[in-house]
Parts: sequence; structure tokens; C-alpha cells
Amino acid sequence: MTAVPAAPSAPAATAESGTRPSWRPRVSATVLALAVLWGTYALAGALLAGRWWVWNGLGLAPPIAHVAVPVLLAAVELAAGARRRRVFAATALALAAGLTQTGLVPYQPAPEPAATAGRDVVVVGWNTFSWEQENDPRGFYDYLRSLDADVYMLQEHQHAAAPDDRPAPLDDLDRVRRELPGYTAVAEGEFLTLSRYPVTASSALAPDDLPPPRTDWPEYWDVRALRTDVRVGDRTLSLYNTHAPDLFNVNRSPFQADFYEELADSASRRTSHLGELRDDLRRNPHPVVLTGDLNVQPGSADLRWYDGLRDAARGGADRYPATFPAGLALWRLDWMFTSDDVGVLDHDVLPDAAAFSTHRPIRATVRLP
Repeated sequence: MTAVPAAPSAPAATAESGTRPSWRPRVSATVLALAVLWGTYALAGALLAGRWWVWNGLGLAPPIAHVAVPVLLAAVELAAGARRRRVFAATALALAAGLTQTGLVPYQPAPEPAATAGRDVVVVGWNTFSWEQENDPRGFYDYLRSLDADVYMLQEHQHAAAPDDRPAPLDDLDRVRRELPGYTAVAEGEFLTLSRYPVTASSALAPDDLPPPRTDWPEYWDVRALRTDVRVGDRTLSLYNTHAPDLFNVNRSPFQADFYEELADSASRRTSHLGELRDDLRRNPHPVVLTGDLNVQPGSADLRWYDGLRDAARGGADRYPATFPAGLALWRLDWMFTSDDVGVLDHDVLPDAAAFSTHRPIRATVRLP
């Protein structure tokens, strides 16, 4: 009998042989799937934010996530060593889909002082979150004074009433005048505007087509902007203190019908209020500074209501001027806009207000030619 030689055994796969670890394709496939999902979400936001009311309850990602998520996914792909072109293509497309929603503000050099001579006005806009109800009033007023503004435009000059934290009016203007002497106070609904300059006129902007108010304090729901005209030198400056209706009610579950009922109601109110504000701006011949809690994210079509105004953050050093929440600001809900004839010398989002409010104040110096 002739012996048959045994077949040579296959060499074991080793790292030296160049065989890829089995987990790399799985990581790459996962990254690809996440990139496609995120890109779809980002594209939906670019198309629907501010145009379809349902998206108000869905488009809640922090603006910076539109940069961070694609970059993170690409980094995971690199770390895994897979480096598949289709994965990088998907992350690049996801980044491109969210570019308008990143919240990053392009740098815009300040104008030369000699070319824009005029009066400088320090403006503060701040959602105070139910005034000083949840903190020490003395510390609250000390903080306001420390901002040393010529004009304060403050929202939520109110308290929250039991049992369901409904907004309740405040009657404390005498104390405000004692704590902040030298200012003229104009109050309506939740709004309080304080000015060191003479006030020549004021008006609360309330649309005529609103449904009945939700509470027994109709001024809160019906007035979403307070216009105050002040005299600066020989010119009139119009100040718009604003607080747009919330995008959605955080106290409602998205798994219940009343969440969507309030979502639709709030969207309808937003349209009415923003339309009223836009119409007043178009009729106004004076220079304008508008600030407040707009409850709108970067890239949203809701910013169209402010067409003709410029984002004051372009005059500041912060490329991501997020204002909410005050402790770790990820969302930009509070804004300041100016008309073309108002220069912006600086714009700062102040990080030291967490003890008093869920929102950070905006402090800017504007120049009125």
C-alpha cells in the first residue's frame, strides 16, 4: 500500500498576514448606518424647521451637534482602521446637510470707529426666568446692576403660581425703581424695559386673531413683544423686547394627544405674533435693536420673520453664542438683532447667570450714528 501524504494545513490568520479583525466591518457598518440616520435627520431639519409645526417637537438637537456628530462618526471610522470611502462620504453628506443649523457665527470685523462715529448704547437682553422668585432678591438686583447697561430688555418679569406654575403678574415697579435708580421703566405683560434715555413712546404688540388666552392673565399670552422708543441724542431708537411662544410644552408627553394639540396651538400663536412683529418693524422708520428669548434655533425658517435685521452676534468674539441652559449652554434660543443703520461694537453671552435664570443674558454695545 502506497502511503498518501497528508494535505498541508492552511496557515493560521495572523496580524502579520494582513487579515483584518472581524470586528472592523461591523464597526464600519454601524458608523455608516448612524451617518445615514443623522444625515436624514439633519436634512429634515433643514427642510422642515420653521415650516412644519410638527418639527417643533422633533428638531431638538443642539445646533453644535450638526458638526460634532459627523466628526465623531468619522473619527470612530478612522480609529477602527476601516476607512471605507462610503462611510466618509456619508459623514460628509451628513455634515453638509446640517451646515445651516450648526449655530456657528461667521467672523465679521468691527467697523473702524472713525467711520461710524455716533452714540454708544450698552444693551442687555435677558429672560430672567420668573424674575427673582427662585433666588435671593438682593443678589438678583446686585447682578442686574453689575451689568451696567444703558438699556435692559427683560423677559419673564413675573412669578409662577401654584399649583401648575402658571405665569402670574408682578406689581413691584416701585422696588425696581428703588433698586435701579436713574432708569425709566416700561412694563407690559411679562416684559420690563428699563432705559437711561428718555422714553418717547411705547406699545405692546398684540395680534387681533389670537384664540382665547390659556389663563386669567391674558396680557401674558397676547403680548409677545414690547416696543419702546427712546431718545438718544437727536435720534429715536426703537427697542423691541420680545419673547416668542415656546416651540412645545416640556410638561406634556409626546405619547399623548394633548402634546400635539398644544404644539399646533403654539405654532399658530407663533405665526400670529411673529407676523405682528414683522409688520411693525416694516412700518418703523427708526433704527432698531431687537432682543429676547425668540425660541428659535439657527437654520430655522422662523428666522425669516426677522429679515432686514442683522444678527448682532457677528459683532462679537463668540463663534457659538449659545444661551440655554445657563449652566451648560448648548442651544441658542436668545438673540439680538439690529437694523442696518446700527453698528455693533461687541456682543457677549454672559456665563455667570446660572444662579438666577435658566438663560444667559446677552450684553452688547451698539453704536447709533
